[in-house]
Amino acid sequence: MPHDAEMEAAVLSCYLQEPAKVSDVLSDLTDESFYVPNNRIMFRAMRELSSKNINWDLQEFCNHLYDLNALDNLGGVGEMRNLRNKVPTIANIVRYAGFVKNYHTSRKLIAVASNLQGMAFETPAAEITKLMDSAEKEILEISRSTSDGGFQHISTMVDGALKNMEGIARNDDACCGIPSGYRGLDNLIMGLKPAEFIIICARPSIGKTAFWSNMFKRIANHGTPVGNISLEMSAMKLTQRYMNEHAGLNPRNIFLGKTPVENWYPKAVAAGEYLKGLPIHFYDSKPDIGTIKRRSRELVSQHGVKVIGIDYLQLMKGDGKFQSRENEVASISQDLKALAKELDIPIVVLAQLNRGAEGGGGSGMSSIRGSGAIEQDADIIGVLERDRETDNEENAAIAEREEGIKTKLVICKNRDGATGIVNLLFFPHCTRFDESSRIDDKDVPV
Repeated sequence: MPHDAEMEAAVLSCYLQEPAKVSDVLSDLTDESFYVPNNRIMFRAMRELSSKNINWDLQEFCNHLYDLNALDNLGGVGEMRNLRNKVPTIANIVRYAGFVKNYHTSRKLIAVASNLQGMAFETPAAEITKLMDSAEKEILEISRSTSDGGFQHISTMVDGALKNMEGIARNDDACCGIPSGYRGLDNLIMGLKPAEFIIICARPSIGKTAFWSNMFKRIANHGTPVGNISLEMSAMKLTQRYMNEHAGLNPRNIFLGKTPVENWYPKAVAAGEYLKGLPIHFYDSKPDIGTIKRRSRELVSQHGVKVIGIDYLQLMKGDGKFQSRENEVASISQDLKALAKELDIPIVVLAQLNRGAEGGGGSGMSSIRGSGAIEQDADIIGVLERDRETDNEENAAIAEREEGIKTKLVICKNRDGATGIVNLLFFPHCTRFDESSRIDDKDVPV
């Protein structure tokens, strides 16, 4: 198996020379990082002495090995003295440790690959997606372990926490969650925070996809890369929505010839050129949760995406067999929450309310189709509420004048903050959501 005995000995030599200085440098190594069995024993013994917060030396190390009945098997005091003198200085300890760590990573990769090879022979074709998800997760865990900073005492965190609180007071984006682009929403949830599982739900044809795409465009406006995984609409259709929304165009009027080409075409071109510069990424994904998880990991690793949206939950399929659809949706919900934690980014998922649901408060949450564990797993749940254009003559007239219909986004669950109502205006002609309290210059259509 890949290893370098000389580099392992060099690390141990540095540890014996300056235990107090070297201990912190080696915080992300374990005895398993060493391939040579005797080197494992010695490193473990050194770690045990360092954990006692004593300034130990070669003599105490030899005494400790003697108490472990290991000193003679390791060559005695003379061999320990030779080991200490293996390298002349600890100046290169970081490089030595890096070699040891990288070889350990190689061995872990070999072990995972070997295990996957065996599993691939035995896994039924129907479960291959589940195996692929498991393989990707194991590789990702190895990748993350190479940058693990090890354990940290709270005393090392206090100054950073205080600076973060100061940043929150200044509304610094780096300290708060990712701004949603809607001030009223951010006032409640303090932005979209890492590892959060966020549900936006509504009855059919209320505008949940429109709100999702509007919010993600505003997030991208600030330079934050976003990922759209749609199970309902193609990337092309979503792009057309983005263009119509940004330009304030009514596609029905274009179809009917009510808007002359010289009026809509320049606006569409300008909107398209603007959107080309935004960090928005699409995936037309298969509906199974395994594929969605893999695509999410790719969006983060390959495109640096900081927030992912999925449209929508009830179209997803779980891995494996389930006794009921409710159990399947509960499993999907748990997987999505785990994925948000794994990728350390907010994941926004759209969900359908039952057609008979009125939304709002607990009734809105309990009316999510196949709700099961969704209400428990989600960190934030928002319910979009409004009357449709066809519900009454007033809204029909408002839509005909291409004005905004009053809409509420009810934040009925917020694990880390306040609940409340965000007042919005929905413009059906271009599927646009604005806050009723203000419209920024940058949000005005071109």
